[in-house]
Amino acid sequence: MRTSWTTDGHKWLNTPYDGAMVICRDAAAPASTMNSDAAYLSGTQDAQKNLNLEFSRRPRGIPIWAALRALGRSGVATMIERHCAQASRIAEGLRDAGYEVLNRVVINQVLVRAATDDQTVAIR
Repeated sequence: MRTSWTTDGHKWLNTPYDGAMVICRDAAAPASTMNSDAAYLSGTQDAQKNLNLEFSRRPRGIPIWAALRALGRSGVATMIERHCAQASRIAEGLRDAGYEVLNRVVINQVLVRAATDDQTVAIR
């Protein structure tokens, strides 16, 4: 059974590239792992400084929070469904144009190859 996973919001939420997140079944796990308490600098288990690697950097979570807040659960779901459907349409169009789609298109990624290496490189 999976107990945690990580993701980055920049691909679908259009948030800054360096804003990743971890989702843990055990909320105490990141705090105990990242804990940076010292005698002169202590905080609660869920203090922000105990939940990430470098607590002196800018607040990366704010753009992600704002995007999720603005879109809502249904907005995120709709956007993801639309992107996946678009990837399927692109894959179908590429196949119809004679390209080889190399992956099962189940998300928003399409890996394609032309008939020759030179043609594939020229696709860029």
